[in-house]
Amino acid sequence: MHDHSVSLSRISAAGSLRPNVRSAMPLIVLALAIVVPYFFAGDRYILHNLIVISLYGVLTLSLGLVMGYSGQFCLAQAAFLGIGAYTSTLLMQNLNLHFGLASAAGAVAAAVAALMIGYPSLRLKGIYFAMATFAFGELVVLVLKNWTDVTKGVYGISITRRPDPIPIPFGGQISFESNLAFYYLTLAALVITFIVIRQLVNSRFGRALLAIREDEELAQSIGVALTKYKMIAFAIGALLAGMMGGFYATYLTFIIPDSFGIDESLKMVMIVLIGGSGTLAGPIVGSAVLVALPEMLEIPPTARMIAYGIVLILCIRFLPQGIVGTLSMLGNRRTRLDGSQGTKGEWPTTVLDKDGRDGQS
Repeated sequence: MHDHSVSLSRISAAGSLRPNVRSAMPLIVLALAIVVPYFFAGDRYILHNLIVISLYGVLTLSLGLVMGYSGQFCLAQAAFLGIGAYTSTLLMQNLNLHFGLASAAGAVAAAVAALMIGYPSLRLKGIYFAMATFAFGELVVLVLKNWTDVTKGVYGISITRRPDPIPIPFGGQISFESNLAFYYLTLAALVITFIVIRQLVNSRFGRALLAIREDEELAQSIGVALTKYKMIAFAIGALLAGMMGGFYATYLTFIIPDSFGIDESLKMVMIVLIGGSGTLAGPIVGSAVLVALPEMLEIPPTARMIAYGIVLILCIRFLPQGIVGTLSMLGNRRTRLDGSQGTKGEWPTTVLDKDGRDGQS
C-alpha cells in the first residue's frame, strides 16, 4: 500500500513538472539562441543562416496572426516586406534618415497599404480573399519594376548602409557593422514580435480572432465585428512585415522587385503551415526547418520550391497540425490535459462582456 502511494505521488509530481518545463521552453530556446553564435564564431555561413531564420521568424509570426488566428489565407506578405524594404531604403539613402525611423516609416507604409487593400478584400472569404491578396502582391511587384525613376526597376537598389549605432548611456555605442551584432539585432526583433503576438492572441482581441476563425457567422451573431478585427489583424501583420523590410534590405545590401513576388509569399505560407498554423512557436520552427533543410541537403536554389512543396505535402499527410501543433497535441494527450485556447475546434467563450457586447467595440 505504501509503495502504491509513493508511485502515485511520483507520477503526480512528474505530471506537474511537464507544464513547468513547457512554460520555460521559450526561455530555454532564447538562452540557446544567445549562446549558439559563440560556438560558431568563425563560421559566417552558420551565422548567416541564423540571421535569415530570425528574419523569417518575424515575417511568419506576423503572417501567422492573419492565417492561424483569424483564418485569412494571405498571399501578399512578401509585398508588404517589399513596401517596407523600398520605403526604408529610399529614405535612408536619399534623405539620410536614421535606420530606426526609416524602418518605422516602412512599417507604416505597409500597414497603410494593408488597410487600403483590406477594406474591400476582407469582406471576401476563402479562395477569393487569397486571390485578392495575390493580385495585390503582383501589382506591387509591377509598380516596383516600372517606377524606374524611384525604384530603378529591375536593376534594383544597392544598399551601402548598415543600421545606425545605438548610443549607450555614459558613453560608447553598439555598432552593427559585424554580422554577429546584426544577428542579435534581428534576434531582439524576433523576441519582441513573439511577445507582442503572444499578448495579442491571449487577449480579448485574440479570442475574437479565434471565434472568427472557427465560425464567422456564429461570431457575428454574438456581436463580434468581423471586418474590424480582421482589418486590425491584417494591418498588424503588414506592419511587422514592413518593419522587417528595413532589416532585410540592410542585411542583404541589394533589393530587386522579384525578391518580393509570389514565390516569396508562398514560401512564408509554407513555413507557417509546416511549423504549425495557429501556434506561436510554429512559424519559428518552420523557419528553422525551411532555411536549414535546403542548406543541409545542398539543394540548388532552382529546385528549392519543389523541395518545399514535397516537405509541405509530407507534413499535410503525416503532420496535419504542423510540427509544433502535432507535438503539442501528443504532449496534451500524454498529460491528459485539455488543449490550449489556440487549439482548433474550441469556441472562445469570453469574447463578449457580461452584458453581451463586443468587448473591443
